[in-house]
Amino acid sequence: QRVGSTGRALGLFDQAIDGGLSEPEVFLCRARERRWEADGIEGAREDARSVLGSSAARTYHVVEAINIIGPNNLGNPEDWKGLSSKEPFDRYWIAKELNKSRSSASFALALLRPLLAQSQLRPALVERIRLLFVLCAIATGRFSEAIKAIEAKWAESDEMEIDAAFNYGMALWGHTDQIASEPFARALELFGAHEGDRSDPNQLQCMAVASWAVGSRRNARELAARARSAIRSPRNWQFSCWRYLEVSGSEFKRDLKEFLAMVDGQKRIRPPFLKAVASG
Repeated sequence: QRVGSTGRALGLFDQAIDGGLSEPEVFLCRARERRWEADGIEGAREDARSVLGSSAARTYHVVEAINIIGPNNLGNPEDWKGLSSKEPFDRYWIAKELNKSRSSASFALALLRPLLAQSQLRPALVERIRLLFVLCAIATGRFSEAIKAIEAKWAESDEMEIDAAFNYGMALWGHTDQIASEPFARALELFGAHEGDRSDPNQLQCMAVASWAVGSRRNARELAARARSAIRSPRNWQFSCWRYLEVSGSEFKRDLKEFLAMVDGQKRIRPPFLKAVASG
C-alpha cells in the first residue's frame, strides 16, 4: 500500500514542480517520497540539492536536505545558497543539529569556521559558536584546532570556565595521548562551587571523566551512576563526551558502561573520540 501511495504522491509533486512550483518544501516533500522507491535515493538527493540551492530554504529544510544528501557529498558550504545566505545564528543552529556523526560534525566545522573570524557578532553568540566549534573539532580528531580555539580566549587553564576547562583537558588528551590533570581539576573545582541544578546527564558524565582523570575512581563511579539515573528516556538525544557527539539515551548509557570498564582498569577501552582521525 505504501508503494501505491508513494506513486500517487510523486505524480502530484511532479506535476507541481513541472508546473513551475519551486518552493523548497515541495522539493523536500518529493525527496521524502522518492526515498521509498527502489533506487530512488539519487532522485531524493537531486531534490535535496535543489533545496540547498535555494536562499528561500528554511533552517530545518537545510538540515534535512544535508542529511538526505550526506555531508561527505556536499563540498564547501559556501557553494550552496541555502547555507551561504543564512545569518550567523541560523548557521550556528544548523551546525548544532548536525553534531550527530563524525561526517556531519566535520561539515558543521566548515560552517562555523568563518563565523569565528567575524568581529561584529554579539559576544554571547561568539561564545556559543566557539563552544560548538570545539565540540565538533574534538569529535572529528582536530584536537589542535580545538586547543587553539580555547586558547584564543583563555590564556591559562586555571582561569577557564567549566566547559572550557573540561574540553581543554579532553583536547590535550587527544592531541598528546597523555592526561593533563590541571584542566580537569579546574572543572571539578568549579563544579563543586556550583549551587544550581546538578541533574544534567552530560555534566555529570563530564565530571565523572574529570574525576577519573585526576585519580578519583570512587567519585568517577558515583558521578557516572548519577548520570545514568538522570537519563529519563532512551530516545531523548544527549551529548556524550565519550564520543563528543549527540547520542540517544540508550547509547549514552552504553557509553557510561564503557567508561566504567575503563575506570576498572580495562586498558583496551578508550573513548571513541580518541580514535577519530582528522580529514579534510
